Amino acid sequence: MFYRAGFIESWGRGIRKICEGFASAKLPKPVFETLCGGIRVTVARPKVDTGLKTGLKTGLKDDISELTIRMKQMIEERPSITILELGVAMKLSRNGVKYHLRILKDKMGLVRMGGRKSGHWKFPAG
Repeated sequence: MFYRAGFIESWGRGIRKICEGFASAKLPKPVFETLCGGIRVTVARPKVDTGLKTGLKTGLKDDISELTIRMKQMIEERPSITILELGVAMKLSRNGVKYHLRILKDKMGLVRMGGRKSGHWKFPAG
């Protein structure tokens, strides 16, 4: 039915094209299984290196999460960034941003200088 309607170009090529695509991207092949009259495809998610390091390079202790470190880097790059902009950039809720800001305030001495609209973030010198 899909072939005659023009939705597919030929029969039996889809799984082969998927496997070839994964092989050309040097990813593990997906696992195809029949299940309850349908098909289930399991794709392994590759480990992604975020490039963020804890410890001496960032000046933070090992108990600080990578999200907190990323937030610290964003604030250092753009001190005037708002809570809303941090939330959008990091895909966090307002409360999530406030949680990480609280850690930065407690452990790194982050302070907010000025007002809500015209202020900026500042880490102590050192």
